[in-house]
Amino acid sequence: MKADFFERFHKTITEDSYEYQSRKKRLVQLIHEDDYEISLSYVVSGDYAVSFRIEDIKAAANYLKGHDRAAGKDNDCTIIDDCIYQFEVKHVKHIGNANPKPQFLGGLQWLRHLMWLVAASDNDMLKVISKLPIYNIVIFIPKHGRGMVRHKGNAMFMQKDDHFLLTLDNPAIKMIDLTKFKWQMSGSSNYTTISDAVSLI
Repeated sequence: MKADFFERFHKTITEDSYEYQSRKKRLVQLIHEDDYEISLSYVVSGDYAVSFRIEDIKAAANYLKGHDRAAGKDNDCTIIDDCIYQFEVKHVKHIGNANPKPQFLGGLQWLRHLMWLVAASDNDMLKVISKLPIYNIVIFIPKHGRGMVRHKGNAMFMQKDDHFLLTLDNPAIKMIDLTKFKWQMSGSSNYTTISDAVSLI
């Protein structure tokens, strides 16, 4: 993300609800749940990048009744750099026919809300943000070792119909370096934007 975009984000969103890093440095986002814990590692391409969990922003806002995930489903992590990456983690025995679309659409609604707050009345900034490609990535963590052939980086990455699937070879993996997968996505047309994505409403 450009420096002016980051400065606006930094002034608008409370600091304890996101991580950030500058160009060519490594951004690390921890995803901790009751039954798994994993960190996403990412080398920043733009002036800055930010990562956040929507549940942390909900908790910081403190206006929703119930647990952190009250008021709808959302994805597990979002990274904003020169593109936007939405991640949904599936920790199951088999990925099967799991449908991540509700989580990605829920995350998108929160992303639209946050970007509207960040851009405020700056139409030029809003236009730039609205054109950023949004890539949706499912991370499949098997509950048991699957006897898969080892791939470089202990993961297999493939394009699905409307998202990408990153399958870990071993459930014991605790850190994923996303940098090389980012380059695989960069030449793909399998993305959407804030302005043309389908609404939940």
